[in-house]
Amino acid sequence: MGWSDLGGGAGWGQAGCCRTGIRPSGPRLCTPASARGSPGYQAARQILALAEARGYEPGTSQARLIFSAFSCWSEPVENGVRAAQRAREGLIAGGDLANAGYTYSAVSGLLDCAPTLNACVVEVQAGLAFLRRTGNEQSGEALDSYRWLADAVRGQSAIVTGEAIPIDWYAGNPQALLFAHINHAIAAAIFGDLADLERHTTAAMPLLPTVLGLYPDAVARLLRGLALAGQARSAEGGDRGGLLAELDEVARWLAGRAADAPDNFLHLLRLTEAERAWAVGDFRAAALAFDAARHEAAQRQRPWHRALIAERAARFYLAHGLEHVGYDLLTQARQEYAAWGAAAKAAQLDWAYPTLQPQHEATAGADVGAAVRAADAGAAGGR
Repeated sequence: MGWSDLGGGAGWGQAGCCRTGIRPSGPRLCTPASARGSPGYQAARQILALAEARGYEPGTSQARLIFSAFSCWSEPVENGVRAAQRAREGLIAGGDLANAGYTYSAVSGLLDCAPTLNACVVEVQAGLAFLRRTGNEQSGEALDSYRWLADAVRGQSAIVTGEAIPIDWYAGNPQALLFAHINHAIAAAIFGDLADLERHTTAAMPLLPTVLGLYPDAVARLLRGLALAGQARSAEGGDRGGLLAELDEVARWLAGRAADAPDNFLHLLRLTEAERAWAVGDFRAAALAFDAARHEAAQRQRPWHRALIAERAARFYLAHGLEHVGYDLLTQARQEYAAWGAAAKAAQLDWAYPTLQPQHEATAGADVGAAVRAADAGAAGGR
């Protein structure tokens, strides 16, 4: 049974509330979020409010688990992480160890919002130990790739370019296979390996129904967008058009999510827009979108998102010969990666750019505006 089942073989849609717990019945709540008021989120809120009002346990904690899974489409992802952790306490106290194990699915959100990788690693290790004790091997398989990712970016395990995921490890567990592809794709994005990013996101997309309506769906689509933009920059003719069309679909999907939950998705939408503009050679649109992505990411605790956005913006400016702003942004990216705990990534930047100074104060914010003005002036002069 995968995390998307949330402890109910038939799903949690139209769940009833009784003194002994939330009764699973009817269709799943796991429907795609398309607008505020999405079925999963609204139903989860109603069930939780009812259970809290009546003081039912473990029903209230079961309802809180459901809410934690869907809240990302309308509330900051931190809310879902906290709700899952709170649900775990109640479920364990109520003896519902099976559903308590599913609360560790919040690791996907914790990876994005925890101030450091260490906080995520602690949760993953605790989850793996708990799931082993309670015999939930399938959920443990899903968690294991998060441990791999943390070790890779911290430099505690080597990353082999083109490394194949042993699919036989995940026989009968397509959700765990999806998480393995997503986490390998995150590593590829962070380390700048476009070939691996394309390979793992291509493999991930057909598996998305296993997390229908859950947060990893959005992570996978963002990564796919980055892969498509990178491919489109070097593609020609019809191939390029097809890549851009698929990238536009990713952007439209993120735009729908950002309208309902800007804390979680607006900076990712702006990054996708920036990458697309770069791919089609629109310097001004790309510069403005990268600046908007950095601005949005700075408003919230999304450490590796902030670092990646700064690095992608840096590489954009360096590709256009704007070295001062580019190196300033690389310095900022290095600081962000190091603070998050990605020692291997910081070391990669140090090796590639030995002049970067960790203590340097990045001043890229002012230079971005100057770069855009310079580009406008150059364009006007050429007309």
